Amino acid sequence: MRRKLLSKRHLSTVFVVFLFLTLLTESLIIIYSNEQKNQLRKKVSDETNLLQMSLTNEISSSLNLVLGLTGYVKVAENMTDNDFYKIARVILRESEIIRNIGMAPDNIISYMYPLEGNEEAVGLDYMKNELQKDAVLKAIETGHITIAGPVELVQGGEGFIARIPIFKGDNRDDYWGIASIVVDAEKLYEKSGLSSDNGWIEYSLKGRDAEGEKNGKTCFTDEDLAG
Repeated sequence: MRRKLLSKRHLSTVFVVFLFLTLLTESLIIIYSNEQKNQLRKKVSDETNLLQMSLTNEISSSLNLVLGLTGYVKVAENMTDNDFYKIARVILRESEIIRNIGMAPDNIISYMYPLEGNEEAVGLDYMKNELQKDAVLKAIETGHITIAGPVELVQGGEGFIARIPIFKGDNRDDYWGIASIVVDAEKLYEKSGLSSDNGWIEYSLKGRDAEGEKNGKTCFTDEDLAG
């Protein structure tokens, strides 16, 4: 009887130890799995933050170049075609993602660079164009740069349109007009590293237009890389 009792106790002990080891193993697996997930989340977060920073820097650096042109408009008595072409030529030479620059005093496009391929845009009255009127009015109302897109470009491809309201003075009554910049979407993606093969991460960008819509158009997905 004693041997049987010891045997039962031994079995009970073994069972308890086995159960403990099983629970410990499962706990370690869960901890390891959670640690792996946390590391993966951090890696994805780091990658997307770098990409966001790269996209922002590419757009900001190009728009800062254009701010030099708008600054000139603010201080100059009059801007001649030659003045505009000289400055715009330098801007496009310095920026790889800007396709063209337009200036619209009183909301009518009067200056365009390069002119070739964009002749039809000259003379466009934003206030009579239903597709662009609201975005222009939004820029004027806020006094800030607005970016809309992507849109299909007449010359081919897609682009984002940045609009910069220009005021001659601090008073909103001193409104001069709008500077519009078309950013080449494909070159922007390429310069920022978005269009390269990122391997294990699939990206999808969804933008809000200049009106701040919550459900904006999808700008880019990894499927675009497949052509």
